[in-house]
Amino acid sequence: MILCGALAISAAALGGCQKSGKSNTPAASAQASGLQSVPQSIAGTAEPQTQAADTDAPDSPQTSDETQSPSVSPTPVNNDAAAAVVSSDVSDAGFAGAVTAVKDGETIYTSGDNCGDIYHVCSVSKQFTAAAVLMLYEEGRLDVNDTLDKYFPEYPHGAEITIHHLLSMSSGIPDHLVTAYDSFVSAANDSVTNRAAIKQWIFAQELDFAPGTAYTYCSANYFLLAEIIGQVTGASYEQFISQRILDPLGMTMTGFGDSWSKGGNIVGDGSAWFACKGLCSGSADMMSCASDLEKWGRELLEHRVVSANVFQMMSTPNAPSYSYGYGMLPGNDGFVFHDGNLPPYCSTVCVSADHDFVLVLLNCGDLGELMRLREKICADISAL
Repeated sequence: MILCGALAISAAALGGCQKSGKSNTPAASAQASGLQSVPQSIAGTAEPQTQAADTDAPDSPQTSDETQSPSVSPTPVNNDAAAAVVSSDVSDAGFAGAVTAVKDGETIYTSGDNCGDIYHVCSVSKQFTAAAVLMLYEEGRLDVNDTLDKYFPEYPHGAEITIHHLLSMSSGIPDHLVTAYDSFVSAANDSVTNRAAIKQWIFAQELDFAPGTAYTYCSANYFLLAEIIGQVTGASYEQFISQRILDPLGMTMTGFGDSWSKGGNIVGDGSAWFACKGLCSGSADMMSCASDLEKWGRELLEHRVVSANVFQMMSTPNAPSYSYGYGMLPGNDGFVFHDGNLPPYCSTVCVSADHDFVLVLLNCGDLGELMRLREKICADISAL
């Protein structure tokens, strides 16, 4: 029987595949020399706020008719200058993956095979899970103040934890991905069997802290959110995201590792990380290419499927004493993002309404390198 090895995880106009704007030809994708653990916390991926965030969840859905972000209109910037900044930063970093940058709705820079190369995007998946939960919240089909005993009556701590706590990483639930999870899941099992075992493990654990009193990055939160989406919709979490987000946005080369059937060149060897179906459900199980993630980034700013209110909730700090929102991290100068990392894969989707800017980075390499490049590009775009 093949078992899944234990791992540590950290975070954290719709264009087609024709490249436009400025481009360069990168080196072949870097290959990781071996599987390695990374820090559980993604505290280093954003500047923590010095003031504790307000952790009160919204009282009721806000069904605004707004179709545009409430952010101040960005100051026009010559896109040639923005393209030059991105090109220079990518070249200086020696970044070997796929890059797409969009400014003022124009694709200003691409490198790598942005359509044919498929990457595991890891915790960037949390952006989609959070958006799906908040879409259901806007529709009145769930409430972020719902306690988990409504969905999991068998959970001893269910009455203490809310959906808000799951979204904001403030539940106190231990993380199944940083345990010897091969004691309760297996590559020989299907997704349903493994997910049932993961829930049983989570529900048997004591909390690390009282819900709402602290922040700890934990993928088990988003695993449970995916289970709640399935309960509320009567479909799987994967079906709901596909039907309500991926299909309307034309993200034809985005899907889920447990059921991938879309072809493309799957970059890297993720078999050791994704051998157990259901293990990364809701938290790190999506696969995509840079051109599809560009569509997602544009949607977060343009609000054709995901409302401005949902994006505002995602990008507002919600965790105690830390800037984690709902599946996104507010960074400096109006940028919000979420990184992903399951070695060898690392990824980010970073957007700014203030600068009308979208950045997608996908690689098989070092997360620190990707984070530094994201921060450098965002700082340089802000300075234009």
